Amino acid sequence: FEASPTKETILSVINYTSDLPKWVKVVDELAVEANRICHFSQRQRNLDAASFVKLLVWGWFAQPQASLNQLAALGSHLHQLITPQAIDERLNSRAIMLLMQVLEGVLHRQLLVPSLPSKRLRQFNGIYITDSTQLSLPSALNFLFAGQGSGSQVKVQLCLEYLSGSVSGLELEAGRTPDQKCLLPVKQGQAGSLHLFDLGYFKQDHLAMLRQQGAFYVTRYQSQTAIYSDQTGEPIDVLTWLRATRTQDTEMNVT
Repeated sequence: FEASPTKETILSVINYTSDLPKWVKVVDELAVEANRICHFSQRQRNLDAASFVKLLVWGWFAQPQASLNQLAALGSHLHQLITPQAIDERLNSRAIMLLMQVLEGVLHRQLLVPSLPSKRLRQFNGIYITDSTQLSLPSALNFLFAGQGSGSQVKVQLCLEYLSGSVSGLELEAGRTPDQKCLLPVKQGQAGSLHLFDLGYFKQDHLAMLRQQGAFYVTRYQSQTAIYSDQTGEPIDVLTWLRATRTQDTEMNVT
């Protein structure tokens, strides 16, 4: 929605989320549970915990840069007579705890069960895909989430367990922290599991830990890593070996 959102635009957002009744019900339940822990709303009021969470989710889903005035306008279309000042007053440490508790609760709910394209994947008791993304934050939060230079960024590390379609791990860290330090694949490691991650997570110590756990992994080869013949112990020049290979696909055991 825009600076003065129309009712039709607001309702389109509401209708979109109304197609997900299970999700809406889960948020309501989790917000009530979280409110018992953080005491965000201790008496019946127009902007209770569940309404507050849905207002932010719906509002910022429609417009990530929505102002307090825009959120208040959305509230009026949801039959919640609230002012920008009222929203501002609720954006405090208890609101942060409330949203954090709801997020953690959502992660423990299985809301998606994909149909797998191949039964061959079922030989693994878990397929864990780990990746990260970065979000810019106000510079005042640099002391908590330092980004590159003087800016502030938060890095979200997320691990998806593909067989169940559930998020198995989520961590927040400073934006400048390299993926190589992330331990999510190791924490999720178990015998018979498969782990997928890109070159940024390549660290030999972590790969060794996964092997010790009886887990498998797929990642790109780090070009500065020395490899040796599993039979002779002699070093292998990967480029020379590939150039001598006459087939499109090949494999070799190495150390």
